[in-house]
Amino acid sequence: MIVSILNAAHLVPFVGTSFNLINESGTSRVLLDKVVEYPASTAPGAPRTAFSLFFSLQKSEASEIESGHFAIEHDDLETIASVYIERVLASRPDEIRLEAAFN
Repeated sequence: MIVSILNAAHLVPFVGTSFNLINESGTSRVLLDKVVEYPASTAPGAPRTAFSLFFSLQKSEASEIESGHFAIEHDDLETIASVYIERVLASRPDEIRLEAAFN
């Protein structure tokens, strides 16, 4: 899927489903927890509203996953390639939380 045409509405139906994050270190299975739009952060004339995808996984289910570039895969979507995903603070100590932001 071409990142420039991707918008939040494409991904909202997949909240609560599993995705694969793939990079040179391997593949991590994650859950899409939420999609958040940021109208106030959207540049004037931008073709889409800025948004973020928030993923999570249990620390016990994965080796250490760090911030970096990933391909995002889901069985019902085209692969979204070369997305920078940041590890962010989790609400629970046994959880890893990740955010992909799209401007």
